[in-house]
Amino acid sequence: MMSTQTEDSSTIEENDYNIDFVIDVITKEAPKEKRLTKQVLYTLFSAKSNDPLNLAINAPTGEGKTYVVQKVVDLFPKNDVICLVGMSEKALFHRPGTLVIKNDDGNYISIERKIKDIESQIQDCETEIANSIAYPRSSKLV
Repeated sequence: MMSTQTEDSSTIEENDYNIDFVIDVITKEAPKEKRLTKQVLYTLFSAKSNDPLNLAINAPTGEGKTYVVQKVVDLFPKNDVICLVGMSEKALFHRPGTLVIKNDDGNYISIERKIKDIESQIQDCETEIANSIAYPRSSKLV
């Protein structure tokens, strides 16, 4: 068995950090799911690459899709994973993030500025209504 030296002079056995070892551990808890385990693991690894992969798992209810995915996802940092369940075609448009709108030039801008402008207009209208009720214009009959 090969070993390598690290900067702190400790030895790391080659099999200690082997992807096959990780897959074997997961498949002990999910037998007969080695292929799915590999697919999910490689997909999650690709998230940090220049060309991330997408993965859709389609199978009938009760086939154990969620269990395998959850076992693999548990190995990764929680802030690197977003779980989407029961998605519709529009689900990705409603994901968390900065709200934007498309301006006249076709560019996306933050919606915060637009919201502040609208709130200011509402406040101006409410002030005008309050003033017209408090100080009604007198009508003169001629």
